[in-house]
Amino acid sequence: MKFIKFIAIVLILIVFIEGFNGEFSNPTMFDIIKWIVCIVLVGIWLIAYVKQNRR
Repeated sequence: MKFIKFIAIVLILIVFIEGFNGEFSNPTMFDIIKWIVCIVLVGIWLIAYVKQNRR
């Protein structure tokens, strides 16, 4: 699980760094889909974290 968490953090950081370098001003359809998938990734990650801590 730690490896998946590490990959998720790296992917989220890459998306935000690319976004601040110019994607937010002129997004394409691919960028919008990438942001939606990133938001879903964070949501699933938080759900898994909460479920893991309830055990």
